[in-house]
Parts: sequence; C-alpha cells; structure tokens
Amino acid sequence: MKNGVFIMKKKLFLLVDTQNCFHRAINVSSRHLDMWTKAGLALHITLSGLKKMEDMFNPDHVVFCTEGKSWRKDFDSDYKQNRSDKASQRTKEEKEEMEVMFEMINDFTDFVDTQTNSTLLRAPRAEADDFIARWIQTHPEDEHIILSTDSDFRQLIADNVKQYNPVQEYMYSLDGVFDAKGKHVTDKKGKLVEKPDPEFLLFQKCVKGDTSDNVFSAYPGARMKSTKKAVGIQEAYDDRHNKGYAWNSFMNHRWERHDGVEVTVKDAYAHNQILVDLTKQPQEIIDMLDEVIENRSKKNVPMIGVYFLRFAAKYDLVHVQRSPESYIKLFLKKDV
Repeated sequence: MKNGVFIMKKKLFLLVDTQNCFHRAINVSSRHLDMWTKAGLALHITLSGLKKMEDMFNPDHVVFCTEGKSWRKDFDSDYKQNRSDKASQRTKEEKEEMEVMFEMINDFTDFVDTQTNSTLLRAPRAEADDFIARWIQTHPEDEHIILSTDSDFRQLIADNVKQYNPVQEYMYSLDGVFDAKGKHVTDKKGKLVEKPDPEFLLFQKCVKGDTSDNVFSAYPGARMKSTKKAVGIQEAYDDRHNKGYAWNSFMNHRWERHDGVEVTVKDAYAHNQILVDLTKQPQEIIDMLDEVIENRSKKNVPMIGVYFLRFAAKYDLVHVQRSPESYIKLFLKKDV
C-alpha cells in the first residue's frame, strides 16, 4: 500500500513453448540410443532447462502452452504441409520412435495439468504461439519471458516481454540481445548484434514468408534495399505511415503465382498477415483462446514432490530422482 492505495505487484510469467522445447531436446539426443533411452534423455534435458529458468529468473508462475491442429490449416491448406509431407516419408523405425516421443510429451503435459500448480493451455484448433500471444495480451500489466527457439516470437517483444532462446542461451529484449552472463552479444566481427525491432521483423516475415511453415513469399525476389528497378523492403517499411510512393509502389507490385494467378503484393501480404501475425487471429479463435485462459483452474495440488518422483521413475531419470527438490520448485508456484 502507498498513500492509502493498494499497489498491485507485477508478476513474472514464464511462458513455455512446450513442443518446441522437447523437439530441440530430441534433436540433440544421440541417434545411436534406443528409443526409450532417447525419450528419457530428451525429458531430462527439458527438465534441466526448466530448472535453469527457475534458477535464473525465479518466475512467479509457469504457463505451458501446447499444440493442437491449427486453425491456419483451414485458412490455408498449404500451411505446414511440408512438415506433413516429411512425416509421411519416415521409415517404420522413425515412426515408432516418434510415437514414443509423443507418448512421453503427452505424459509430461498430463503431469503438468493434473499433478502440478503450473498452468497448461491447450485447445484442438490452437497452436502454442496463439496461447502465448493471447496470454500476454490478456496480462498487459505483468512481465513475461517466452521460452522458445522460435524466431516468430520476436514480434511480441515489448517493454514487458522478452524471449529466451535455450539453445543459444540468449535473451532477446528491446534493450538488445544478451548472453548467459548478461553481456551484449556480438557478431564474429565484434559488432553488437542489433536490438530486435518487433514491428520490422513482423513486416519482413509477412513479405518474405516462412519456408519452415510453408508460408509463401508475398513478393518473390524482393530485396532489402531498393534498386533502380524496384523499391526494397526497408524503404517500403519506412514509408508505411505516410503511404507515399515507396509504400504504394511496393504494395501494388503485381506478380504471377505458381498456379498462374496474378496477385498484388498487398493482397499476398494481407494473406500472410493472417498466418504470421500473432495478433491477427479470427475473432472465433480469440474467443476460444480467451475461454480457455479465463476458465483455467487455479490449482493447489498437494504432494507435488511425490507425483514428480513417480513421473521421473517412469522414465528412469536417476539423476533427477536424486535431487527432486531442485526440479519441482517451478511446478509448486501457484497462479494467484
């Protein structure tokens, strides 16, 4: 209380891109291990990473966000089709291994949901990105750290939002990019890595598309800087408020798609915004996200340590079982 007025304390939320963390851990596991050992190692790496987040940032509460079948597939059937095509080409052994991995991830999310005080957000038609973005939008007075390697989240960086990349061990913020020791990150030439510009990064991605998600370019061949023949991405972006020559020349440029249909950059850009901009979900999706967030149960689970030991034992996490108290701190924190 200050001068007779109650001051609400800001909370620090750790927002976990759950599948992203697990898949990165899976990728660093040795290919020579059997599938169950590999699953256990991936789980150990993920839990160790979460423990590190607790030690480094001491968040007030942890929110785990998971994947559903994305509504974006209904909007654009090409969205992430490349991943489905790749999955269909897996060998029998690779498919069996992925089944084990998905079983382990599902075990973990069920553990989080029913046997910890952490929040789990999931819905059949939403991606983790949607929940992370909407949680931030519905908690504007609080602080947020996004745990993910996905560069898509840099569009959300703000005064109260940072992103931590656990592979690089870099923190991305409006103040710059910092390493694990809190020092500014430099490139190979010793020059400071530029501060993230969320608005520009989003504009650039909507223009260039995203090959990893099979989002096609709105302007194939567009250069960052202007040439004598064409306006560049940077000049168009700089003219976005005035809507002058550079903006109109860039956005009204026409090109022919692979299916022979002629489109303008403006129309293709608007299409990509729906897929890429994490504030552009259809209202029905926003309503769905809000319903899940608003109706979440604020838990007070007893015996979390016991549940954690049982879960760790299932995957033979011997090292974790020896010092469980250092791993469960994150899971004890209530959503108050």
